[in-house]
Amino acid sequence: MNSHDIAALRGEHYNATITWMKRVNEELMLLRVRPDQLVPDFKPGQYATLGLGYWEKRVEDCQPEELREDLRFDLVRRAFSISSPILSPDGLSLLEPGQEDSLEFYVTLVRYSEEGDPAPAFTTRLFCLSRRDRIWISPKSTGHYTLESLSPDANALFCATGTGEAPHNRMIWHLLRSGHSGRLASVVCCRRWGDCAYLDAHHTLARLYSNYAYVPITTREVPGARFYIQDLILSGELEEKTRIQLNPQCVHVYLCGNPAMIGIPREIEGRTVYPKTSGVIEILETCHGFRADRRGAPGNIHFEKYW
Repeated sequence: MNSHDIAALRGEHYNATITWMKRVNEELMLLRVRPDQLVPDFKPGQYATLGLGYWEKRVEDCQPEELREDLRFDLVRRAFSISSPILSPDGLSLLEPGQEDSLEFYVTLVRYSEEGDPAPAFTTRLFCLSRRDRIWISPKSTGHYTLESLSPDANALFCATGTGEAPHNRMIWHLLRSGHSGRLASVVCCRRWGDCAYLDAHHTLARLYSNYAYVPITTREVPGARFYIQDLILSGELEEKTRIQLNPQCVHVYLCGNPAMIGIPREIEGRTVYPKTSGVIEILETCHGFRADRRGAPGNIHFEKYW
């Protein structure tokens, strides 16, 4: 396929432009995508789908791809939660709605798949792009991981691993801008400090808003030391650092990211069966009286797993 063919395919399929891009490190990226049409309305916590042609080049040092002939002219699409810059361009105050003309995303490069799965197709192509490159974006955003159940005076605890903080950034921005009176806290677990892409923005927020707390933790910064969100809860440090008491009567908890952190239970013959490794849901349900969302039975723990 020559450059003219590729240009024609891009013109036919792509409907948006990358307006800004920041490489947090070799494996993490922030980017903003501006649709050719107006940015669609969406609720904080929802996601949009991005797409790239299978004809685009892939990063080096990744799992080889055996591309079927019938996919050569198709798009590979992946859903990503919509994040937020959080702060105004000068970094001194909360972002105003009129200062946005793009949607922000927080993406991890996936070089290899689990054994037996197809080679990662989307991010291996996305990480070859630059500012002003073209891309496809879904015309609408969707998703049920939103703030509908949160009253204006309730406390909200947002717990995330890695890029799972993306929807929480949008939610927290929205709540602070709306004058939310309850306490808010974001707890983010990353491998290393260099993986905390929004660290400075959240520290600024904590200085600007007395009802907001930010608690970042890392799992691999100190050799041999592994400390997770579950450990924060069990030790009592989470309540101390966030100044939010884990009272199910006045707190809603939002969980996003690694399924092992969330620990989604199954209902088997009327019994709740938790994963072998204790997740946040099990700890909050069995130790603090919370109840996670079930089908047809909303609770005060809401979650969005990332794989």
